[in-house]
Amino acid sequence: MFSLCLRLKVASCIPCPSGLHSRIDACNNEGMRPILMVIILCTAGCANVIDLAVREHLDVAPSIRLGDSLQDVHPRLESAQAGLPQSARKFPDKFMEGDVEVYVYFARSANQPDGITTDDEFTPYVFRNGILTAIGWTTLGGPKTQAQAVSDTYIHITETHYGRY
Repeated sequence: MFSLCLRLKVASCIPCPSGLHSRIDACNNEGMRPILMVIILCTAGCANVIDLAVREHLDVAPSIRLGDSLQDVHPRLESAQAGLPQSARKFPDKFMEGDVEVYVYFARSANQPDGITTDDEFTPYVFRNGILTAIGWTTLGGPKTQAQAVSDTYIHITETHYGRY
């Protein structure tokens, strides 16, 4: 966790959300409940916003069917992704295949907490001439970037030898 020291006169202190301390006290036991609540809500992390968008996508996805129009599907997908910051999004692709206009919307559908936004954290919705023709990476040849698992286990080995070998 981090330490924040603000000199505010507020009634009381609240329990530490990390559980590392019995109370959060800032500068000589001067409570900071309102400020702390704002900080917790604002710094709860991008991961929480991403996880919420993923859950909302999972709620919306079953109602989307191949053959649906872009005008019908796009608002539903976009509303599920509305809370995502730009850094957690993938911009749509637009291109032509012969006489067919292709629009690919990428919905955030997973979150690997490695700090990198990669293709495998999105589900592509492929529209050809405004009609949904594919969902997923198969028609696009698969994701180009993939998240790397990050281990939370850190081992530090120190050997001390006493006496003779």
